Amino acid sequence: MAGLQQVELVEDGPLDVAPAGPRPSRRRWAWATGGLVAVVGLLVGGQVALDARHVRHETRFDDVPGVLLPLPQRPSALWTTKADGTELDGATQVGRHLVAVTTSDEVFTVREIDRASGAAVWTTAVPVDDDARTDGGTQSFCVPAGADDLAVCAVGPIGPNWIPAENMSTQLVVVDAGTGELVATWVTPLRTWTAGDGEVQTASSRTAGDVVTWTLTTFDTAGQRRARQELGSVAAPPGTDDAPGYDIGVQAVDGYTAFTDQGAVWRLRDGAVIDELEIPSETSIELGPRGLIRSTPWNLGPDTADTTLFFADGTTRAVEGGPVYAMVDDGSADDVVLTMERPGSLVARDASSGRPLWSQPGTPLGGDLVLDGVVYLTASDGFGVTPASTTSVVALDARTGEIRWARPTNVGGWPMTDGRAVYVDATTSLRAFALDDGTTLPDRDLTGLTQDASISTGLGMLSVYSGTDDDRSAAVIG
Repeated sequence: MAGLQQVELVEDGPLDVAPAGPRPSRRRWAWATGGLVAVVGLLVGGQVALDARHVRHETRFDDVPGVLLPLPQRPSALWTTKADGTELDGATQVGRHLVAVTTSDEVFTVREIDRASGAAVWTTAVPVDDDARTDGGTQSFCVPAGADDLAVCAVGPIGPNWIPAENMSTQLVVVDAGTGELVATWVTPLRTWTAGDGEVQTASSRTAGDVVTWTLTTFDTAGQRRARQELGSVAAPPGTDDAPGYDIGVQAVDGYTAFTDQGAVWRLRDGAVIDELEIPSETSIELGPRGLIRSTPWNLGPDTADTTLFFADGTTRAVEGGPVYAMVDDGSADDVVLTMERPGSLVARDASSGRPLWSQPGTPLGGDLVLDGVVYLTASDGFGVTPASTTSVVALDARTGEIRWARPTNVGGWPMTDGRAVYVDATTSLRAFALDDGTTLPDRDLTGLTQDASISTGLGMLSVYSGTDDDRSAAVIG
């Protein structure tokens, strides 16, 4: 029969055996589409990973106290503090958390303030113990506990700015700065106190005749006593206006504690006295990392006595100049101590032994920033990198002194940072330089914000203060 072909029917065997010859074109499209989807997925996933890495890099210093909120190119006023200036008295930063306190006759109130809005993130009210009553008008304060995002606060004004002549029953309060949870509260007699390394140190005294004997007590953040150490005795200060002045107080850093009164300084490690130092009158004492104690005249100038460095290994070094203080410090170079020495050199030493590490000729104009092992400062001559007599911002390696970058600014003032850039105040603007490589960035325009005002970077906020001492307020800008 014309047009018919004989075929063989297969009744048994697998039905999914593909016939020989080329595959249908629709299958090639399916494979191509699947491959395209896979490639796009890889690209999107890779971009997401890069974006996440960029965000982590930009925000890596956001938890460091003193680091500002990110600054846009045209900042504006975010909120204004109270005109009496007391809203932030006694406040402290615990990481990125700004913790403030107020005291009434019955209630001690701790709160976290949102730096971007001034609103309360959380508020914790603690009843004031009957044995620790205040007049309700005294300004309390808080300090970081140095561990676990905890803040330690005292009900009442006893602390570094006011030390009573006798022990006073003082209520101490520990809160979680991230959540506001009350961790502990207890009452203890003391004359001054501090916190650090996850412990609370209180100093109390007893007087017999003309002799004052001091005792240091260590508590954990649950209020449990861990150690009690009698330090020794000093002569009671004479009650005359022309008597020599001395630092008095307690500090705790890196497991070390320093207490000073009437020129005697006790240095302790893990609660035990390791040595006792003597310093002259009108000299400030600062305990630094690795047990280093810096002794500096109150009125340090070109003709005053030297700064003295007392290292934990017993080494003592006199410095013709003074210490350089970090306004922002992430702790990444706490094994290095910097001093500004005459006639004009920045010198770095090992913080444990005083061994010189490096020196650079130059004149810093103020405090510095220490982030990720790099020191950022403003200088009057650019450390030999930029032309002499030109103000510059300089970044150098804290351990080697190697200059990473230097840029002329033509304006002085101290450096400030939001963790992304270094800024220098130019009155109506902030000169901006990339933190990593010093690339010049667009100025931050402060027009209309800083007229007849002064700038502050305290508590991790860029604030503009205006008004008189009797009627002074601050606008937080960002």
